[in-house]
Amino acid sequence: MSFISGDVVPDDSEPSWVSADLVANIDPMPPYCGDIPSRDIPSFPGFSPPSRHIPYLSSDPSSYAPPYPILLSNPVTSIICYSCRVRLDHFHVEFTSSPVHVNLLVQGEDWDGPMLVLHWVAVNLLEIVGECEGRDFEGQCIVRFLVFMHFCVRRPEDLMLVEGLWRLRQYSAAPDSTVFLARAHPIEELPPPGPFFDTPISSSPSPSPSSSPNSLIRLVPNILVTFLSHCSLV
Repeated sequence: MSFISGDVVPDDSEPSWVSADLVANIDPMPPYCGDIPSRDIPSFPGFSPPSRHIPYLSSDPSSYAPPYPILLSNPVTSIICYSCRVRLDHFHVEFTSSPVHVNLLVQGEDWDGPMLVLHWVAVNLLEIVGECEGRDFEGQCIVRFLVFMHFCVRRPEDLMLVEGLWRLRQYSAAPDSTVFLARAHPIEELPPPGPFFDTPISSSPSPSPSSSPNSLIRLVPNILVTFLSHCSLV
């Protein structure tokens, strides 16, 4: 893996002719304002508030509409992850069944539904943090942050042509890898994501009398009577 100056580590699949000049503030994140819990992080006895190491907050998922429609038939990438002590809405990913990218559904082995990767928010030398949208068991929107190793992701959208030069999108600097390694205690962990899609109850319509086999059998005598009546009139 080749390294360039700055906080962005290019993907091995990216061209070698990418300029080392990075585009600053292309995708700015709101500044982190002290120890303010995220909107869906409950308060537990003995649970420390979010770390000052995290330079970003949850955003509005509706502002990151997926470039392609997300359907029930879309493939889901399996992951193995654990909740981080630094922030309970952060999950350190230890395994992915396939490369991860924006607009992809990912699902942990103990989750009841997948989450959608919205966009990347921060990087360090080894990892990249992705903001993801999901649903809880009541169908309400929840936001989680998944921490992936660089070699597990593909980011073709980061390569941009600016004023005739190919450059890479710059992200906020993520905390050091050791910050994400501390696991949360089971009593502190947030409820796992629930089903992502609405599953309407399908009710099979009752067959119409004209289409059921029994109704067709009952119509045979009437057809015969009509036919015989017509023959008698001829």
